[in-house]
Amino acid sequence: TLLTDKIIAISQAVALSLINEGVPPDQIRIIPNGIAVEEFACCSGAAVRMELGVGNRPLVGMVARLVPEKAPQDFVQAAALIKKKRPDTIFVLVGTGPLQTELAEQIQTLGLMPEFRLLGYRRDVAALTAALDVAVLTSRWEGQGLVLLEAMAAGKPVVATAVGGITEVVKPERTGLLVPAGDPVAIAQAVVRLLNNVKQAQMMGLAGQELVRQEFSREAMARQTAELYRELVDS
Repeated sequence: TLLTDKIIAISQAVALSLINEGVPPDQIRIIPNGIAVEEFACCSGAAVRMELGVGNRPLVGMVARLVPEKAPQDFVQAAALIKKKRPDTIFVLVGTGPLQTELAEQIQTLGLMPEFRLLGYRRDVAALTAALDVAVLTSRWEGQGLVLLEAMAAGKPVVATAVGGITEVVKPERTGLLVPAGDPVAIAQAVVRLLNNVKQAQMMGLAGQELVRQEFSREAMARQTAELYRELVDS
């Protein structure tokens, strides 16, 4: 950091971890990651729903690397609990990683094979996100939670763990629901609540879309970054 004027952190959580590592607070500027909002806002999920054979059934999904810090096993465990309350639900997990084989075994052991789609790597994340009724993220730690921003941009209500930068992205009861990390029961309860209250879920989705447009667009990120460079040049 001796040769650095400013360090950009994508969230307050990341800034705090930098401070804990000895970076002076006045050297840090928080500028959230921005996403291509319209790419997600304008995408249709119809083709994906047809491919997955979902029909009109609820589709609950998570897009994540299948690694321990994302705790995808908690999503699978929650799916088994959701199935008891809402047996019409279909589940989808998108991503690859070292836990893939273990998760496939877990899905089979829990008797979720007919309802669960383990899709691996996909390039059509916008279409997959658009196909969801509820987007979930079960991370044990998260700098920001880009997939949550993408889901919100697509107008989807989110259920996520209250860790790291996620708490700066999801506004509880307004754009989604926050639950404790490592608690599949709480995840399941939150998802079932949204599935049972379609109107409330839609309102949260729209509020999330508006929030992302205002605070987490690529334009907002570019503007704030340019402002920082101008400040540094002027000083």
